[in-house]
Amino acid sequence: MMVSSRHTGRVSGGMATEMARRARVLDGEPYLLPEAAHWRALVLRRNAAAAGVPPRRTGPGGACARLGLGAAELAALGDCPNDIAFVERADPILESRSPPARTCPLDRALADLDALALSLRDAA
Repeated sequence: MMVSSRHTGRVSGGMATEMARRARVLDGEPYLLPEAAHWRALVLRRNAAAAGVPPRRTGPGGACARLGLGAAELAALGDCPNDIAFVERADPILESRSPPARTCPLDRALADLDALALSLRDAA
């Protein structure tokens, strides 16, 4: 696979960002990734948001109320044409309320992600 060698990316977190990070790793910076707990929380948060899609997303006992999405936030999400659109729009709001992801070395992150994937598969 070939990629552009541009040093200034078009988006934050894209290939140019990753290439710069890998160059710093070659200079001795540790290669860190978010802990598996971050990804598990993401999966659970997005599943909870998916449970809040219309028609169950409103009302005092609805999934959106349990997620802490108020009327103003729901209005800002607009009319979502489907479940995926709702989750994609709601997730940044919910993520902004989460603590920053803790990081760990690459080898531990990969091992923990493998264990997480197995646990999610077994739970399904």
